[in-house]
Amino acid sequence: MSYITLNDIFDEVLTCTDEDITVGNDTIAREARRLHAKIVDPVAPIIKRLGVCAACCNRCLMQAGTDPTTTFNGANGVEYSDVYAQKLKMYRTEMDRIISTLTAEDFGAMGGRARYSIPLHRS
Repeated sequence: MSYITLNDIFDEVLTCTDEDITVGNDTIAREARRLHAKIVDPVAPIIKRLGVCAACCNRCLMQAGTDPTTTFNGANGVEYSDVYAQKLKMYRTEMDRIISTLTAEDFGAMGGRARYSIPLHRS
């Protein structure tokens, strides 16, 4: 099932491919299975963002080390970090944040195993 497309990615540096979109869609499906949730169509914006972050992470991994603007100085290694490494860190952080707060309800269908909080009261 296709939850995200190339049209959902608005990054002016990354050139995502169909392979990256597949990774994003697989990430959405994997998280839905983990939470025993059903994915409704259209997908919620937070779910779509999760897929976009996963797709962009994959593209950053594929392009890391190819940034022609990265300069090296002989003594200390990299002087200016690779733009793809910087973007990987940014997208990975956002993806981890989304996954850590994701519940079955975020997928738009009830009946999944969500994370619940139990209020505790003293007698």
